[in-house]
Amino acid sequence: MNVYWASQHYEDLAGIRQRQGLLTTAETPSFLVQAHASAMEERAGRGGKVEHKVRQIARRAMASGRVPSQPEEAL
Repeated sequence: MNVYWASQHYEDLAGIRQRQGLLTTAETPSFLVQAHASAMEERAGRGGKVEHKVRQIARRAMASGRVPSQPEEAL
């Protein structure tokens, strides 16, 4: 699923989950958590940044509760 699209339709998606009797937020599958940890360790081992710039922008947007209406706003 496109993360940008999902962020724009979060309320709708949460509503669907709620109507299905599910929590409005889903837990991240353990295999994705493990894959992410492995990728971060590998990147750090090569001397790269631990977190990609796009992830930093996404985390700031999620923390503020505001998602940019256009991708350019995030930069």
